[in-house]
Amino acid sequence: MNRVPDHCAQSEFRAYWALKPQEEKREILEEQGISDFREFYKSEMRQARTAYHTVLSHSSLYTGHVINVEQLKHLVNHKMMDNDGLPECNTLEGLLVRIPTHENIFSCFSR
Repeated sequence: MNRVPDHCAQSEFRAYWALKPQEEKREILEEQGISDFREFYKSEMRQARTAYHTVLSHSSLYTGHVINVEQLKHLVNHKMMDNDGLPECNTLEGLLVRIPTHENIFSCFSR
């Protein structure tokens, strides 16, 4: 499980490093002796790794391959829409937020 958060964090901060102008990278090398994104973003990468791990290992995260529509239907109908997981009552605002989301999800399955 640690490989995925590591990969995500490295990809994210490699992209940040690539966006830095060469002049700024030269200054960082001269002033701090750092020439690699892993050194420069060390503490931020540690925090990002923890955040990725937390999200990816959470019990509310459901995944499925887009080609397997039946599995996705089962996830939506039997896991994500589990009545026991819903509050006993909803505010009007909460319901109004959910309606467009559910319409989008179900329109994907009806195609």
